[in-house]
Amino acid sequence: DNGWFALFFIAYICICMYIFMSIFLAVVYSNYRKHLKKEVMRSVRRKMSSIRKAFKLLRTRAANQWVVTQERFETIMKRLKPKWSSAQHLLFWQILDEESNGYLDKDAFFRVVDYLYVEIVEVKEERVIWERCCFSFYHSRSSQFVCDVVKHDGFRYLFDIIIVTNAIFIGMDLRPEHEEIGEAVFLILFDLEIILKFYARGIKGFFSRMWNIFDLFIMGAATIALLVEIGAEAADESWRPSQTTLDVFMVLRVLRLIKIVGSIERFKVVINTILQIGPAITTYGAVMMVFYYFFAVIGMEAFGGLITYYPVNGIGVNASNMTTVSDSPTITTYLASVPTSHSNMTYLEFAKLCGGHEQLRGSDFSDLKYCKNNFNYFGRALVVLFDLTVVNQWHIITQGFVLMTHWTARIYFLCFHLICVILGLNIFVAF
Repeated sequence: DNGWFALFFIAYICICMYIFMSIFLAVVYSNYRKHLKKEVMRSVRRKMSSIRKAFKLLRTRAANQWVVTQERFETIMKRLKPKWSSAQHLLFWQILDEESNGYLDKDAFFRVVDYLYVEIVEVKEERVIWERCCFSFYHSRSSQFVCDVVKHDGFRYLFDIIIVTNAIFIGMDLRPEHEEIGEAVFLILFDLEIILKFYARGIKGFFSRMWNIFDLFIMGAATIALLVEIGAEAADESWRPSQTTLDVFMVLRVLRLIKIVGSIERFKVVINTILQIGPAITTYGAVMMVFYYFFAVIGMEAFGGLITYYPVNGIGVNASNMTTVSDSPTITTYLASVPTSHSNMTYLEFAKLCGGHEQLRGSDFSDLKYCKNNFNYFGRALVVLFDLTVVNQWHIITQGFVLMTHWTARIYFLCFHLICVILGLNIFVAF
């Protein structure tokens, strides 16, 4: 009853959770930085060793020194960069051969490592397909006016405003007839945008931008969904598609808000950062999946079949109105493997105890209906492990399996928490 005892828990949380865990995170991050630094240094040493060996293989004697001639260098570059044009190869050589000697000395050749992965873009002026087919029409005053409007920044800003308006419209609660008209109008506008971009930029120019491909996929799916819905209304109801499926395809248009975010410079930095750390996150995810698989297999072997989920509704009878498990033929068939010792137990009680297990009676595990959290098969085991990772009532899950087995079962859950939660998540933050 003394409120001063709260100071003990406050001190424990501050010391163990905030201070200790922050120090632990700092140690993990420091070791990760050291490991990364060593990896970078090893990579640089391998790179310099390789470039020295390459120089020794390609060098020839000229001007009283060892050099690499332009002919040999171009032969190697054509193998390294076969997709480069002659102009790109020549430009790369001129960057390295600053004094136009016709050869590279050792220092100049070593700079190849620095410039080799610099992206060189060759801009080619190409005519769009409509210009080839209908030259006079495409170059008419009206056609060029349309192309100039589409390529202007104002065109993009206009449709950005329409995208935001469409997102607000979808979130509003309107009458069905008004909603259908609005969806059709927005869809026509977005389809018109794609058609105009096709016309102004050509097929190759259109598909050269990833956001255009994204728009085409989203609007193509929404258009097909609308056409299917119109066709279904005019046809037999027996083959009418699910309204939920159609609504999902139509709401996909909201995803175009990502395009607006990607066009803003500050948000573009965030998106580019996410894309750049993708490979590192993939590596981390693969390691975590190995641990998940390891603990899932152990959990299935140790706890598989101990706890079973039985639905209360949806099996042909209202369980709350039943007296015993054997009252209904549907229940009897569904629970063919139920021991006779449970025949006098109500089905509602039987399901609540995850298969009539008296050990769980009065526990939070059964009272809060956690029977689905079991290790009976691999998919369910992964769900349980994910719940443990996000620390979602992990003590209740642990309680259920401890009651069904032995107190030593806590060791399994403690090891998972230490490896995948404390260590794993802190390494993820360090990435």
